[in-house]
Amino acid sequence: GTSKKLVFQCATSTCPEKASVILLHSVDDVEGFFGDTLRSPPWPVDVAKADLMLVEGRYSLEARLDTTSLQSGRSYDIGIDGDGFGTLGLGKVGTVFVSPIAEVDPGSMMPVGEEPRLLSVQCTSCPSGSVLFLASACGYGALTLSSVDSDFALLMQTPLQPVENDNSTNGSFAVRFDLSSSAAMSTTGRWLELCFGSGAPSSYNLLEDVGPTGFAFYMHPKVSSQQLAVRPAPGQFIDLECTAGCEGLDRGYLAHSCPRWDAFLGVARTPDGEVDAERSPAEMSTRTALLDWHISLDASALTMGRHAELCVLRGDRSESGPSGIRFFVTPVEKAWPRVVRAEPGQRVNIQCPKGCTSNTTAFIAQVCMSSSGARLPKAPLRRFEPTWPEDPSDHWVVDLDATGLSLGKYYRLCLDLDGAVGATFEAGDSGIALFISPISSPRLAALVRSGAAATDVYHLAPVSLRFACDAGRC
Repeated sequence: GTSKKLVFQCATSTCPEKASVILLHSVDDVEGFFGDTLRSPPWPVDVAKADLMLVEGRYSLEARLDTTSLQSGRSYDIGIDGDGFGTLGLGKVGTVFVSPIAEVDPGSMMPVGEEPRLLSVQCTSCPSGSVLFLASACGYGALTLSSVDSDFALLMQTPLQPVENDNSTNGSFAVRFDLSSSAAMSTTGRWLELCFGSGAPSSYNLLEDVGPTGFAFYMHPKVSSQQLAVRPAPGQFIDLECTAGCEGLDRGYLAHSCPRWDAFLGVARTPDGEVDAERSPAEMSTRTALLDWHISLDASALTMGRHAELCVLRGDRSESGPSGIRFFVTPVEKAWPRVVRAEPGQRVNIQCPKGCTSNTTAFIAQVCMSSSGARLPKAPLRRFEPTWPEDPSDHWVVDLDATGLSLGKYYRLCLDLDGAVGATFEAGDSGIALFISPISSPRLAALVRSGAAATDVYHLAPVSLRFACDAGRC
């Protein structure tokens, strides 16, 4: 865009009431084009300047700059003059990089141990010779890739390859990262910045200018889980399969949101509105087999009706981030029956001690959060009308429409705690699977035991079972 915001925190208790900021290639060259008169200097073409305004009392300064004249893929010094380009002079307070990368797909996670991972990027202005690489910190200015420390420039990459037949406004490029290399494996549990550099097309090793793109990736273990839900209670268990980078699971925890990369601050942090203390650290994380992990935790701090992420915190590092696995914090303790027919009006009983209301809705789907696949209309929960005084008050019922579902397959029972009347909660997996049966009425003929004496071993004789199926359904 044409307008970008810069915010400065003042080192002293108060900020100057009149100050200006300028972005230019080098503050050290300021005398060369400013001359002796700073009030009306001959500004260079690619420069951005603005007056700073006091915000948040007298402790911060903010400016909005018109950045249309700045060059993509270049670094600029941030200079501040305390009296608005008056007599105090200009001083450097930092550096900013004008990133040409507008979008990156996929998002902010990369599982180590995979085959080369393809990144698709949208670039506003990527000249020939542009390079993307991952590093613990991008730095600024010129860079010779072959000469840098291996901890600085990780997973070096070949130049960006244009995507053919691209019809987007920005140019589409692709780059592959080898996540199975020893260098990639050593980064498990770290945030790596996606860095951009440009140089001469004949020598991709020497980059004229390097800087951060505003995107970063958390290098997480390659894990998967068949489990989809967790109860907000002590004594919860999660079973995982981990095939690479598994050391990051030894201090994992559940939270409603793991730290995410903040491009404005250049660090990973918990998103606004999320309470960092609302997490459930693993009480014990053990490897039960070559690939299998068993994690026990107290999930009491989590809010039912929301999703929780498994966050990875490697033992020897303080950086934490998402693992790519989410669980729905379900209020459902149990449900019955677990078998329904592919018809309307399939009644399911739900035991929900806390969290369910008359606004709560349920539905059947292959994947509760997915917009694709079978997903049937939502139905409201209602309290079970007790027949006996001892009938539990946490007993709810719902009549589900299972019309058109595939026979002989399992589907998920999904819940939305506030249904259509609210947006506080989202639909999620209750932890209950329902089987769509083609059997309409099973009839058991007999179970016959063989053997006469009490000391004899009893065996079941052949059993005759008869089933009635709808036409063409068995």
